[in-house]
Amino acid sequence: LYYEEEMTEGKLYIVYKGEIAASKHSDSKSADTYAKRYRPGEMLGELDVVHFASTKRNETIKATKRSLLLELEPLAFQRFLSFTKLSPLQVLLSPVMNIVKEGRIPFASHIPIDALRELILRYGALESFREDEVIYRQGSIGTKFYVILLGSVTVLNKDKIVNTLEAKAHFGEFSLLLEDNERASTMRCTVPTVVLSLEKMAFQEFFLSKPELWAISELTIAGKQCTLRSIALNPIGARLFTMHLKTIGQEAVFRAWEASRRYRLWAVPYDLQVMMRPCTYTFQKLIEV
Repeated sequence: LYYEEEMTEGKLYIVYKGEIAASKHSDSKSADTYAKRYRPGEMLGELDVVHFASTKRNETIKATKRSLLLELEPLAFQRFLSFTKLSPLQVLLSPVMNIVKEGRIPFASHIPIDALRELILRYGALESFREDEVIYRQGSIGTKFYVILLGSVTVLNKDKIVNTLEAKAHFGEFSLLLEDNERASTMRCTVPTVVLSLEKMAFQEFFLSKPELWAISELTIAGKQCTLRSIALNPIGARLFTMHLKTIGQEAVFRAWEASRRYRLWAVPYDLQVMMRPCTYTFQKLIEV
């Protein structure tokens, strides 16, 4: 037995040899109740080392056979990152991706897995909060979206608890799209918590060259508050919008917009420096003559 459910600890374990099994009930002895098995090369407790505060384990871990584990404390993990010049997200990308996929984030389900991985790795950040620390307050202007990776967050409306969110839950998605969006609630951590955060500007920059994905994301998050551009970029939205324009005799407006967009997608931005090289070379030859 390595540790039991509800024990307070904060270490990372990497299975070097053997097999480790996780169970949600510490008193269960049936192998059928094991939620997951960890084999050589796999790690557990990885999010606990992001912050230095110990957290309560949410599962019981037992060795199903003779096993050897590498144990890493938070300070050693920080030294490892400093030595390798890696970010915590680069090392923990795999478990973070699993939580994001299992969390059923509405807009994430429409993004291809490679694009989602790029979005998280390039623009995401891991943030840790202490027990009772406030992530943001009601009425403040939102600029970030969050996914809970470890811990628990209470939702407060006028200082009254209305909900509690656990790992895999997400919040703050409207701030990715809407300008000057005021937070509807105060979010406060009930235990040491680790979240994945995405800044609004980074999120919008990522979708700058992916207008169709942006349209799906905006329609999913904002609903009726989405822009007309996202409706026009969505196949179903475009069909309905065209039907509406037909009824008012303005279908040609939409067709002109479509033609303009197809041209922009076809046209390749010219690199003036590359284009000017033959001219510069010719000009230099003329001077030499």
